[in-house]
Amino acid sequence: MISSSTCLRAFVLSLALGGICVAPSFVAKAQAAESSTEATEAPKAFVGGLVDTLRALATSSDDGDDERKAGFRDVLVKDMEIRRMQRFLLSSEQRKSASEDDLTAYNQLFPDYIAAAYADSIDELVSRTVKINDVVERRPGDFIVRSKLYADDGGERAGIDWRVLEVDGEPRLVDVMVDGLSFNIERRAQFTAIIQKDGFGALLDHMNEQIEVGGTIE
Repeated sequence: MISSSTCLRAFVLSLALGGICVAPSFVAKAQAAESSTEATEAPKAFVGGLVDTLRALATSSDDGDDERKAGFRDVLVKDMEIRRMQRFLLSSEQRKSASEDDLTAYNQLFPDYIAAAYADSIDELVSRTVKINDVVERRPGDFIVRSKLYADDGGERAGIDWRVLEVDGEPRLVDVMVDGLSFNIERRAQFTAIIQKDGFGALLDHMNEQIEVGGTIE
């Protein structure tokens, strides 16, 4: 049953629209649409700002390669949802079979590792033109920001989707997908292959090597 206050609000809105009769259901849908639009603005602005910052680093002529990669990692560690990614890249079975010391080492290495790994991939992407198109809300607080990567000649090269989660009221990057291929899923498969072939210690060696190639975060 529609309350009298809802009817009154609908009546007032109808007057504001020039006397057009507006049903309460229309008011509710309009309010929901406005709320949804507001919700998608934050992740869109977040990715736009992230791309601009990373592009400035990628195209800087003043910094050497090491300084540029260190800048990438600093930005990514600040803006990534590290804990969720850290959990996702290891299966529950792999966690159960690993020793406590191995898990402690994994958790300590992960922020430097994932930032260094992403920096290598994103450096090439954002050095070119990235245009943000739209945002899809998968569920409350979980968004896909869709963008396109363009070559220097203006031709479209790839679709880049940025998965953004709202964490404690702030947007955080949790995955990047290039033409539908998830960075996190590829890394998880790589982790699994390393563990199955050579054990958990080999995974820690791999993480250390990635960090050493890119340097560590100060």
